[in-house]
Amino acid sequence: MYWNEGRVNFSELAKNAVEISANVPNSLEQSKLVSLSGNITSNQMLGDRAFLKPGKYIVVNRRVQTFAWVEDKDSNTQKNVNDSKNVIGNYSYQKKWTSFPEDSSKFKYPQGHENPAKSSDDAQSSTDPISIDGHSQMNGNHAETVKPIVDEVYKVSDAKIGVYNLDLNNITLPSDESLNELELNVQNIQIGKNISVAGKFVYQTKTDSNNPQLGDIRVHYFTLPVNAMTTVLGNLGKANQISSYTDKKTNSKFYQMFLGTTDKAIHELKDNSVFATWSLRVLGFGMMWFGLGLAFKPISVWLNYIPLFGTLMERTGFFRSLLAAFVLSTITIIMSILAHHLIAIAIAISVAFAILVLLRGKMLAKGGS
Repeated sequence: MYWNEGRVNFSELAKNAVEISANVPNSLEQSKLVSLSGNITSNQMLGDRAFLKPGKYIVVNRRVQTFAWVEDKDSNTQKNVNDSKNVIGNYSYQKKWTSFPEDSSKFKYPQGHENPAKSSDDAQSSTDPISIDGHSQMNGNHAETVKPIVDEVYKVSDAKIGVYNLDLNNITLPSDESLNELELNVQNIQIGKNISVAGKFVYQTKTDSNNPQLGDIRVHYFTLPVNAMTTVLGNLGKANQISSYTDKKTNSKFYQMFLGTTDKAIHELKDNSVFATWSLRVLGFGMMWFGLGLAFKPISVWLNYIPLFGTLMERTGFFRSLLAAFVLSTITIIMSILAHHLIAIAIAISVAFAILVLLRGKMLAKGGS
């Protein structure tokens, strides 16, 4: 909670950024935090070297799902006569498309629910070439082992906004939700053996996409197209280069890309900061509530030896720990805010004291006259 209240609010940094024109070099603002808005461009073509053909994209986010067993657990708690409890777990298994196939060895009942590794086809012994990174790989009469198809982010190596060069390797890119989910078809996907396209997914299956088997994969893409309107916040360096900015007060690095204008970027940063702050406050409160509940538990166990007291303690323990966690969390948050703003508080107290002294002096002067 203390760390959370002292986090850097990047929207405040962004408000002080110097806005520069995308089409005019500006050497006067070097080494400053700048805001640059315009259409992002590149002369390069970009694909994922597996399914997606090279196209006019700045960024390609490939997201992979595997058809695998998923374990669902439904727990029921039974209370015994001696106040002890038994937790009964009911387990069910379904085959689903999932981005994170579970390790089936950790299932409660792994037998008959074995998951394959998240990858493309296994090594094949065939005279048919397999496309890897856009090229056919052959080793004598046998194809080489296929590389796993996993989540990946591809970026062009040369991108610009107006006359300014961007370093995409170190920049924080817009989230998948902000990018375009690409509609797939035979024009932008390399169709091959056991590969088919339907809507926003390309399928690599053993039989057919309408009847997926364990280990089959499907892929969808989120892209940032060429000429998209973007805003970049970062450090203006030499040779019209925008790179990571380091705030001298907090030593925090800031280099981020947004879709849209500077005002929209600042608004997004502010919303993200508020969401993160309150999420961590709630998380801290929840952890404190859980910890206090554990702390009160031994007391309830001992009081079970006294008729009615144990049951009463157990029934009120939920609300007691809830109230205690709320009070302690509130105090911790307030004290953390004060601790992170000691200088501001000291200035405020000094100003208030000076005003009181001045007013007292005036009152005494009027009284003397």
